[in-house]
Amino acid sequence: MKSSTTPFLYALAATAALPAAAQIIDGDDPSLVGFATGVVAYLPAPAFSSDGTPTPLTFQDESAATGAPDFSTIPGAPFQAGIVSLGDAPSGTAPGSITLSFDQGITDGAGADFAVFSNSFTAFNLPGFVSADLAFVEVSTDGNTFARLTNTSTNTLPDGDPSTPLEPTDIDSESFGRSFATLNPDNVSGIAGTAAINFGDTNTVGNTFDLATIATHALVLSGAVDLNNVQFVRLVDIPGDGRAFDSFGNPIFDALSPGSLGGGFELDAIGVINQVPEPTTAALLALGALAIARRRRA
Repeated sequence: MKSSTTPFLYALAATAALPAAAQIIDGDDPSLVGFATGVVAYLPAPAFSSDGTPTPLTFQDESAATGAPDFSTIPGAPFQAGIVSLGDAPSGTAPGSITLSFDQGITDGAGADFAVFSNSFTAFNLPGFVSADLAFVEVSTDGNTFARLTNTSTNTLPDGDPSTPLEPTDIDSESFGRSFATLNPDNVSGIAGTAAINFGDTNTVGNTFDLATIATHALVLSGAVDLNNVQFVRLVDIPGDGRAFDSFGNPIFDALSPGSLGGGFELDAIGVINQVPEPTTAALLALGALAIARRRRA
């Protein structure tokens, strides 16, 4: 279901601590117990060609974001099948976003609670670097009020001199030409899109996220967002040209900024690691606890 009228109350994360370094998970990892089941809102930005002219946005099948991750670069398979694009937002326009729901929501448990899968890939000529579009990750209990996960990005733009060695934080705009630049994923955390596959891999990989990192977020403390009952996750594209900022005020640069051949962040799937118990299970647990309490009183 597409919706452009749902009111969103938005707030930045209020935590002061840096989020942990990004963790990677395979798409077939047994710890993934569920996946997004519905699309509540899909609001893509336009797409642009290499010369900056608008083009029809590709990969607009929003249902590609539900279910298990299925993006593949296997020879013979359709390139970039199974993903949905958030588009490229030119200056002055809102970035694309997509909001997904779950039959059984996400809860704050031990370690990582969910994972986001996209179509980033490793750089051929720069070990450790990836070509990636990035996206903010936001969570909600009611579908209206979203808390953004604390995030940090310290990648920078190079000095423009091709004879100067790249710094560890530099975005390498010459790695694949202007269409496919690369970034160092070690400098990014709390943001989706840095988990990268190699071409020809038979599995997908995603970034994991821990809800505990926003335990002191204002919306969590007020009860507006219940970390034990997250029913919605929203991905918001980061334009990548420095106009968006991380939780600590750093401008965010990614590998594909508006005007390139990219289509913004492209979502494959959202997987659940710590799942809200089914109502029947929760009820049985409550009854059991009540029975134990009564026996103790007796």
